[in-house]
Amino acid sequence: MGDRDNSLKSAIEQIGLSIGTVTNGSLVYETEAWGYDGSPYLNQVLEVKTDLEPHEVLERILEIEDKLGRDDRNGRYEDRIIDIDLLFYDLIKLVARDLVVPHPHLHERKFVLQPLADIAPTLVHPIIGLTVNQLLSECMDNGQITPISCDTNTLR
Repeated sequence: MGDRDNSLKSAIEQIGLSIGTVTNGSLVYETEAWGYDGSPYLNQVLEVKTDLEPHEVLERILEIEDKLGRDDRNGRYEDRIIDIDLLFYDLIKLVARDLVVPHPHLHERKFVLQPLADIAPTLVHPIIGLTVNQLLSECMDNGQITPISCDTNTLR
């Protein structure tokens, strides 16, 4: 929604300021909405070096989303200004009421796996036991995913 490039760029800046150092970033991809009929999304995966614990990272993510104007946390899939997910935290496995790491659906979503493969193709999912490239090749998601030109592509 809105100025998608600017929202993405602002999110990356805020992550760098409040979570840690952004050390790598995938290409930016435009993808179909997933789970509902909506507007196309921009997706990018970042690698961030942080001293924060996973729950602290989640708290900061929620603060960033709020700061950038997200106000739609009603449990439904719908268009939104920004959506930041914690995909992995090193190779830890964490299941809590408010946070599951690795993200429980990342292996089902090509719009996550393709940009993740850009920066960590050989990373092994600590539960499934396959690399990101293997997960991508086995992914049943047929959604369209197209690399686009964006200011944040300079992270690579």
